[in-house]
Amino acid sequence: MSADAPLIVLDDDPTGAQAQAGVPVALEWGAELLAAVAETKPPAVHLLTNTRALSADRARVVTGEAAAAAAAAFPGSRVVLRGDSTLRAHLLPEYVGLRDAVFPGRTPVLMLVPALPAAGRVTEGGVHYLEQDGERTTLERTEYARDPDFAYASARLLVWAQERSGGFFPAAAGRELQLQQLRGEGPRAVADALVELSARRAPAVLAVDSVADADLEIVAAGLREAERAGADVAVRSAPALVGILSGAAAAGYQPLPRSQSAVLVLCGSHVQRSTRQLEALARQRPESVVWVRPERLVNGRGAEEIALAAAAATERLDAGGLAVVATSRAVLASADRPQAGAAIASGLAAILARVREHADVVVSKGGITSAVNLREGLQSELAEVLGPLRDGISLWSVDTPERTGMSFVVFPGNVGGDDALAELVEQIAAPS
Repeated sequence: MSADAPLIVLDDDPTGAQAQAGVPVALEWGAELLAAVAETKPPAVHLLTNTRALSADRARVVTGEAAAAAAAAFPGSRVVLRGDSTLRAHLLPEYVGLRDAVFPGRTPVLMLVPALPAAGRVTEGGVHYLEQDGERTTLERTEYARDPDFAYASARLLVWAQERSGGFFPAAAGRELQLQQLRGEGPRAVADALVELSARRAPAVLAVDSVADADLEIVAAGLREAERAGADVAVRSAPALVGILSGAAAAGYQPLPRSQSAVLVLCGSHVQRSTRQLEALARQRPESVVWVRPERLVNGRGAEEIALAAAAATERLDAGGLAVVATSRAVLASADRPQAGAAIASGLAAILARVREHADVVVSKGGITSAVNLREGLQSELAEVLGPLRDGISLWSVDTPERTGMSFVVFPGNVGGDDALAELVEQIAAPS
């Protein structure tokens, strides 16, 4: 990899840059746009593929197109997959898309590093955990393992990779690099394992323990050493390793944006944590909530529902300076969940498009929701991640047709305590 080339990150939703500061995010990857980005010489460039919202086949195609465009625009760059720290993923389709574009005719090792220590996602003994209030829970015992589209039975990473790839990555062919060896031997342990697995030229996973950012520093150094030795490595990691690899890891929190007119909150995430956070905000500001019926967005009555919600949100923004637009918490049963999910996300974005002139700060809850809001709701092709506001929550600057530099807050569905959303919104909306 070229020392002066930026790190290219293919993000399956907008939460992948949450640990970085001062990096561009491209929502499209035409040659002209990427050439303009390259001229700014950024340390990292994120391409927002939003593949978690797509079917498996479409995810493979989009990942391949993005990887090929990035490799052409940024020769010598390392291209990595940024994935969810709770293991919800199109694992094999994204690997194949990256492999075919960046490693044609070869079979790179898949290095899995889903640790995000700041958010309590850690890997030890080859098993991925959620750490909260001093207690650890293996991920297969959480709601994330029961995701309707990305369910899994084991949080042991080698077993998870075998399961999610339909056997393409046999657990027996992979290796676990556990914490004691990682810390005892340092980068050499990572490099040796990657070189050994790469030499087999067969599908294999290296699952690396990490419970702190210092562990990820070792992993990054070992990866660089392995690549210098000729190993082919496809990296799939959470945001923490991305920040370390790029050198653009945020040094601290950004100041909170302070609204001068109105704050618009959009919530499409349906994980339990998001629902609890939304309930806390609704208790605090009940007069600001606009409920959207998702069944109408998928059954042919979307235009009517969008118009009603947009009118209600505009009224609340103009009268009270805050509107909270959220889908009702009912989970729809659908034979085609990606298509239904896309219709719901596009519905929320259509509401945003109608009311964005009435707000100067947008808080977007949920990764997939945020990606569609950026593209369709704000009509943006390129944005800048300014940095984190809190662990896992990032502030973006986005140009819209009406204004330059709108404050856009990406608030993942699986981040923060029950009161985190209400507290953040009150701080942003407070009079300066």
